[in-house]
Amino acid sequence: MTRNRTFSIDILRPDFWEESWRRIRAGSFLKASQENHPERWAAFYDRVGDIYADMMPDHWDLGLALAEYFFREEIVRPGDRVLDVGCGSGCLSLPLARGGAKVTALDKSAGMLAALTETAQNHSAAGIETRCLAWQNFPAVRNYDLAVAAFFPPALDPEGLMRLETFSRRYCALVLGAGGGTPPIHRRIWEEFLAPCLQPGRVHVVQTLGYLLAVDRRPNLKHLFRPYTFRQPLDKVVNFYREYLALFGLGGPGLAQEIETVLAPFSRNGQVEAEGAWDVCLIWWARPGEADGKAERS
Repeated sequence: MTRNRTFSIDILRPDFWEESWRRIRAGSFLKASQENHPERWAAFYDRVGDIYADMMPDHWDLGLALAEYFFREEIVRPGDRVLDVGCGSGCLSLPLARGGAKVTALDKSAGMLAALTETAQNHSAAGIETRCLAWQNFPAVRNYDLAVAAFFPPALDPEGLMRLETFSRRYCALVLGAGGGTPPIHRRIWEEFLAPCLQPGRVHVVQTLGYLLAVDRRPNLKHLFRPYTFRQPLDKVVNFYREYLALFGLGGPGLAQEIETVLAPFSRNGQVEAEGAWDVCLIWWARPGEADGKAERS
């Protein structure tokens, strides 16, 4: 009984979650690659910036659904300032801007920001300022009504969560996988070329909620789930995964053919098709000093 009482107290301590996060990160094959070869990841995002959104199933629909939720719940209102950290090609920045928010799209990949700028111009989306900078070097000034990081691994630990708060005067938010939505093509590539299993996304959901509660935040959780159909030209998918596998040191003249062979169950008439579903969590909270999830607005 004493042991159970001790455990129940421990999970309310920030250091319990900090240690838990350290252990998870230490055993992560993907995290090790990101930390040991940052130059590979930087080059990858620059090279695939123009096709990255196409490789993420229903990427734009997901961004639109998230933006609609932000506006509906009044986490963001027209005219509010939003910092989109690790914005990528802009699946969230664009619908937020089109809804009337003033968005700063922050990413250290020039290729990603070039894709975002082109898409914004094609869709007449005003109100977006791009900043090509690592988020560690972005000024920690609370100028934003919302600081959000979508599918941005550097934000997924205690240090990252607290850094996100340094940008916001009202709300912070994370968008992350809930564990069951890994695209079937991506999962197949991992199974065939990369022996370690992908870490379930729900691990980060549990860690994030636990840590935020332990540091006296009041996190809100929204789960989004919707089926999709992925359909892209075979050559585009093969080129994307050649670049992706190069992150882990895989290459050679025969790699493209190997990828085609692995994708054969999904390929037909020069197209790659697969059925799947979003399985995404949105976690958002008011920064300290604000009201419970409904911060006062000046």
